[in-house]
Amino acid sequence: MGFRAFGTDVLERTLAAREIRFAEAVAQRPLKVFAGYGGSEQTAPYLTQYIERGVALLNRLQLSDPEQLSIFRNFERETHGSVFAHTFFERIS
Repeated sequence: MGFRAFGTDVLERTLAAREIRFAEAVAQRPLKVFAGYGGSEQTAPYLTQYIERGVALLNRLQLSDPEQLSIFRNFERETHGSVFAHTFFERIS
């Protein structure tokens, strides 16, 4: 078994069941999701997996609820720490 980031084993064990419960739940109002990520992290093998998996998860959840609005934004040259300020200033209208 190769290197795993802390917590990914728990995530992999529980995500499928949580995703099904979320997809089956009826939201009382349309769900809006904004996901911003640091583009510099796409070159890091373990971090890019998180980005790709997160985007794929939100796309699957969007398919289960056409009212959901998901917006993804790549902040080029930013990392997971420096992207926070940018994401706080973004909004979904």
